[in-house]
Formats: sequence, structure tokens, C-alpha cells
Amino acid sequence: MDLLDAPNTSIKSIKNVLKALFSLTLYPPIYLTLVELGAVQPLFVLMMKDEWRRVVEDMTMVIAQVV
Repeated sequence: MDLLDAPNTSIKSIKNVLKALFSLTLYPPIYLTLVELGAVQPLFVLMMKDEWRRVVEDMTMVIAQVV
């Protein structure tokens, strides 16, 4: 999750992290684990940064899957 918060992270790297998180959320017992590990909060922080608007749809899919 540190990769999402790094200042010079490429869009491609962020999309890869989001794809991996989305894949993990397809297995229901993982939801609680992701929340407990703090994997959801950085997604909201990232969503609020204007410079990353190109990945909002991907982040929304991951968050919706966890909720």
C-alpha cells in the first residue's frame, strides 16, 4: 500500500496495485482482512488527490467490492 502513497508512482503501477486488490476482493473472506490491514483508507486518500483522477474508476471498483 506504500506504493499508492509514493510521490513518483506511475499510473501503470497504481493500476496494477488496484487490479491486484480487486482480484483479492473477489474472495469474500478477504474483505475483513483488507480492512484490518488498512488497505482501504489509502484508496480514499488517493481518490481525493486531483493528479490521480485517471484511476478513480478502478479505485471505486475496489472500494465497492469491499463494501
